[in-house]
Amino acid sequence: MKETTKVEYLRRVQRVQSYIEKHLSDRLIPLELSKLANLSPHHFHRIFRGITGESILEYVRRLKLERAARRLRATEQRVIEIALDAGYDSHEGFTRAFRQYFGVSPSEFRGQMPIFTTAAIAPPDQIEIRAIDSIAITKIRHTGSYDESGKIFPLLISWAESQGIDLTKTRVFGLCFDDPEITPAEYLRFDACIEYEGEDNESMGISTDYIPAGRYAVATHIGAYTNILDTYLSLIGGWVPRTDYELCDEPVVEYYLDDPRKTLPDEMRTELWIRLQSS
Repeated sequence: MKETTKVEYLRRVQRVQSYIEKHLSDRLIPLELSKLANLSPHHFHRIFRGITGESILEYVRRLKLERAARRLRATEQRVIEIALDAGYDSHEGFTRAFRQYFGVSPSEFRGQMPIFTTAAIAPPDQIEIRAIDSIAITKIRHTGSYDESGKIFPLLISWAESQGIDLTKTRVFGLCFDDPEITPAEYLRFDACIEYEGEDNESMGISTDYIPAGRYAVATHIGAYTNILDTYLSLIGGWVPRTDYELCDEPVVEYYLDDPRKTLPDEMRTELWIRLQSS
C-alpha cells in the first residue's frame, strides 16, 4: 500500500474515532460509520481493524467498558445504571462482559479502588473551582503510551509556524482521554492542542475542536511531566471523593504554563482541569 494511501485511510479512521468519542452514549451503527469514512462496509471493517488492531464492534465495546470502569472508580453511581449507560440490558450481561475484559466483576473492581493516605490528598486550598469559557483548539492525536506523547508536539508546532501562528501568544494544552490503570498503554489517547480556531487538515492529521465552557476543578502540578500522575491521583482519587462534586465524562485538560525549552523540568508548571457536572 502506498504511503499516501495509508495516511488517507488513517485520517478516515481517525474521523470515525472522533465521532465515536463524542457519541459513545448513542446507538452507533457500523453502516453509518462506514459512510462517515466514505468507504464501503466491507473495506471499512478491514481497514479499521488493520489500523487499530480491533474491529469496530470491539473498539466501541472497549471504550464503553473502560468508561464504565472509570465511573465505578470516580462515582457512587449504581452498577445497573452504569450497565445501562454502557448499552447492556441487564446487570448480568454487563457483569459477564466486564469480567471477561477486566478479570473481575464490577463490584469487585470498585472494591479494589486504591486507598489514599491523607498525605496524598491535595488540601482544599490547592484546588481552585474556576469558570472557564469555551476554547477553540487545533489538535493532533497520539495513540500509545503517555510517556511517548511529547513527540507529537513538534509536529503541531511545526504546522503552527507554517501557518504564521505566533506561539508566544498562544496557549498550549493536552487532552488525556484515558486512565492508564484501566486502558492498555497501546490504546491510550492523547491530543496535543493549541488555542487556535482554524480548519481541519486531514492530510497532516490536524483537526479542530473545542474545550467546553463550564466549571472546572483546577490543580497545579509543579515539576517534570514524568511525575504528573501524583497530582492526578491527589485531585481525582483524593480530593474529588471527599467533595459533593461529580465529574463530567470528558478528557482531563493539561494546560502548560511554561515553555519546556526555556524552563527547568523541576520548575515546570502544568494546570490540570477537570470539568464538573452542573449542580
